[in-house]
Amino acid sequence: MQEKEQWKDVVGYEGLYQVSSKGRVKRLRRVVHVKTKRYEYDIVLRRQVAKLEGKKGDYKRIKLYKDGGRRTHRVHVLVAEAFLGHIRCGHTLVVHHIDGNKHNNNVGNLEVITQRENIAKANVKKTSKYTGVYWDKNKRKWGACIWQNQRNHTLGHYDIEQDASDAYLKALEQINLGEAFPPPTSL
Repeated sequence: MQEKEQWKDVVGYEGLYQVSSKGRVKRLRRVVHVKTKRYEYDIVLRRQVAKLEGKKGDYKRIKLYKDGGRRTHRVHVLVAEAFLGHIRCGHTLVVHHIDGNKHNNNVGNLEVITQRENIAKANVKKTSKYTGVYWDKNKRKWGACIWQNQRNHTLGHYDIEQDASDAYLKALEQINLGEAFPPPTSL
């Protein structure tokens, strides 16, 4: 059974635009005069797909107008703000597409996660169920790596996948405590 499409105001554009739980955006109550008749209706806007600021991947985006100015917004961020309570805070928290399809802006496909989790999901080869862990074919061992200070640090290679995950979690804990993590170790 399909869920009914819900509409909520776009944050910052209340009374002007609404976004739906299915990732559609509409402009509210446009008055049009045709000859002697007056029509009022909402207009569902067409989204554009384009690369934004040189980032990887194509996101659906839309231009919204307010007070004579125009701003371009990514649709998935508008949906997350309206339905998930997401608050833009630089790169601390980001909106992630669960299925990896950047065109699927349905609220059920979006989640708000940390930038670190987003990078881990995007950069690590998808060979492990653990964040920060990958299978190294050349060494035939599980590798662990972590992103810090704009660099990817290798934490070591391990025979057991869980050991690599433990190394990642230990390094993450040390980073969160403000400590430098130890040099890589291998088994």
